[in-house]
Amino acid sequence: MLERRLLLALVVYLGLMLATGAFNLLHGGQPQFLIPALLLHFTWLAHMLLAILQRNRVARWRSAGSIDALRALMASMIEERQRAERWTLTAAPVLLAAALQVLAKTVAGASLVALMTPASTTLLALLMAAATLALALRPHGPSGRIQSAAANAISLGVSVAALRLLTMLGRS
Repeated sequence: MLERRLLLALVVYLGLMLATGAFNLLHGGQPQFLIPALLLHFTWLAHMLLAILQRNRVARWRSAGSIDALRALMASMIEERQRAERWTLTAAPVLLAAALQVLAKTVAGASLVALMTPASTTLLALLMAAATLALALRPHGPSGRIQSAAANAISLGVSVAALRLLTMLGRS
């Protein structure tokens, strides 16, 4: 199950990278589209690289690993995933604005930034900065239900699969 989730994460993040890459190919010369698309692209890249590294570690464990090594591997994978999910959720206001700009251009052929007045652009930037700062300063303890669901969605279920496996290993 975990290996399938990691493979799914690789495929989905690769697809998202190809989509933002194609978008940049078509609109890359315009900073109002290039910057948001690159921000999304590098986010997908970071999550894809994490999935690649974790999938390789699981494959190495399969070739010559013990149950204790698997427990340690799952614990480290969960910790890595939580870090990646935490920074992605912290950056969510900025990533959402970037995604809206890219989608508006793709779907409607419009630039949201061009449709806004300088005052509303400034206000939106301040709100995004405040929301990002608030998310960055929140305690890192157990998150709420919505945050947990969002974090699991970011990892495409890898976090929950690793946690389930670690829980099952704890019982044996």
